[in-house]
Amino acid sequence: MLLKPRNIQWGLRIVVLISSIFMMLHGAWSSSPTIVEMSHLPAGLAVWQRHSLGVYRVCTPASKLLFALPSHLAGFRVEYPESIDSDLITRREWQVGTNFQAAYLDQYQHIFQWSRLLPILLTLVGACVVNWRLKQYHSFALQTVPFIG
Repeated sequence: MLLKPRNIQWGLRIVVLISSIFMMLHGAWSSSPTIVEMSHLPAGLAVWQRHSLGVYRVCTPASKLLFALPSHLAGFRVEYPESIDSDLITRREWQVGTNFQAAYLDQYQHIFQWSRLLPILLTLVGACVVNWRLKQYHSFALQTVPFIG
């Protein structure tokens, strides 16, 4: 029995998606938080808590909000002086990140591990959107899929 090109494409998509998910899960559970993560999570929590973007003003808030959502819903909070929200000269996100780490020293790794799961879930949602787009628009979708990310 010959494999049709369409079946080969589907098989490749499934293999790439599954291998990507396994690599992301492995990285989420085995890697320690990076320097950027150390400040992104507390900055995202600060946005959820105080609706303030003052902790980490350099990057857009979308990734921080998304990354911090599971921790915020789990009840984790970050404590920092209100003066940080209005300080436009000094960057203190690393200080806030260090304070957050110290406050949750026993749980710190697990907080970051669970926070990494939501972006992985969104990868699956994105794959479903691309799949839907391919089914709906065939050749047009093949031209536009690279521009979705």
